[in-house]
Formats: sequence, structure tokens, C-alpha cells
Amino acid sequence: MTRVTAPTTAETADLVTVADGQPITTSDRLAAAAGVQHTSLIRLIRRHVDDLSAVGNLVGSAIRPRLAGQHGGGDTEYAVLTGPQAALLLTRMARSETVRALQVRLIRDFAAAADELARRRAAAPLPVPVLPADYSAALRALADAHDTTQRTTLALAAAETRIADQAPAVAAQARLAVADGELCLTDSAKSLGVGPRVLTDRLATLGWIYRRDGGDGRTGPWRARQTQIDAGRLRHRLATYTGRDGGVRRTDQVVVTPRGLAKLGELLAGGTP
Repeated sequence: MTRVTAPTTAETADLVTVADGQPITTSDRLAAAAGVQHTSLIRLIRRHVDDLSAVGNLVGSAIRPRLAGQHGGGDTEYAVLTGPQAALLLTRMARSETVRALQVRLIRDFAAAADELARRRAAAPLPVPVLPADYSAALRALADAHDTTQRTTLALAAAETRIADQAPAVAAQARLAVADGELCLTDSAKSLGVGPRVLTDRLATLGWIYRRDGGDGRTGPWRARQTQIDAGRLRHRLATYTGRDGGVRRTDQVVVTPRGLAKLGELLAGGTP
């Protein structure tokens, strides 16, 4: 667990300090700045410790005892908090002008501490390379470097493969997020970036749609397979249009749902049915 030197009373004016190269604050500093009793803040932290522990980039929100003689022996326990944890804790406190002002100060001070750390790292001298003691050591160092490069190359290749594998699903989810309703086959084809004929042929090949015999040698309109209707990918809706004679006609039209559009985007990108 990270060891942090507890602040003295005079130091509580500095809300944010640095521990192990990371900006942090402590419960007593936060309590002093918020104008609340430290014991009350500790109780609040205990009540919401699960939420605080769920915040990433943890130093550790666990409450721990102070070393003997720290802080004048007044408090026996305190908590170390990262910026996200402290900000989350403030949202659990009663709203007041002091707390609202503290939220602004907290953001500002953590940002300033992060900037200062970045400046120090940039100004730090580069480490002096250690030369191998002899020819054998040089060969071992070269072999180790080669192994590291190989492992890095393999890891990058594996990551690129995972990204490529996930691309169809990601693209499908993007379409699902954009599509806010059901689309006819023509509009679905436009959304997917293919021609209407290409899409209908693909849907027929996949077994999503079929044509009924309309009689007199004519083919009927496209119909959705019941399996795809049950899966929530396709459905029928009643559409109206104006015929050549000017009369109003009604037809049962196949439409693609947002779920179906997402799946089609994945299939057209090379995904599995």
C-alpha cells in the first residue's frame, strides 16, 4: 500500500500533494477545505467506499491508521484520495456554496499538480546507459533486446488482429446508435452504402426475405421470413403510394429495424451470419 506522509495542520492549506508521482489529496485536507468535521467525512467515505473503489487510477481509498505522532495525535485514521475519488466524494456531500467552490478548486489544483509533474518529468535528465562489462554481457543484452522487440511486435500484431476482428461489430453498433427508426429496403441500402438490388439479393441469399408467386406469371412483393421477424430484425408495415392512374394504393412493405440494420452492417463487413 502507498505510504503517504500525513500533513500537518499548517499544510492543510495545500489541498493537493504528490505521492509516488501522482497527485492525491487526503480526507483531513478535504474536510478542512469543505468546512466539515473530519470524523463526519470519514463516515461518508465508509458509506461510499465501494463507489470510490470503483473509480479507476486508484492510489487507494481505504481508510488507514496514522503513524504514531502524526498530525499531533488527533486523528487516528484518514483516507488517501485521487482526483476522481475526491470529486466523486464531493457529489455525495450536502450541496452548499462552500462545496461548489471546492469542486472548482479541486479541479484546478489537481490540474496544476499534473502540469507540474509533467514539467518535472520533461526536465529530468535522461538515465546514463550502463555499458556491458564484457563481450558475453553485450551478447546477452543484445539477445534480451531482440526478445523484447519480438514480444512487442507479437503483442502489436495480436492487438491489430483484435481490432480488425472487432471492426464489423463496432461499425454495426455505430449504425445502431445512429438509426432511430425502421427503414425500408431502399433506405437501408443507402445507410449501408450498397445498391438496393445488392441488398435485396443479399437478404434473399441469407434467407431473410422471399417472394411469393403473385399469379399470372408475376412475382409477388418481398416478404420477411418469420424467423427474422421473431429475431427483431425485420417486420412488415403498411405503406401507401400513388399509382400510375393517380389512385392511392396500399402495400405490406418489408422494413429493417435498427437491430437488423446493425446485423446487416456486420455481415456486409465480413461478419458471420
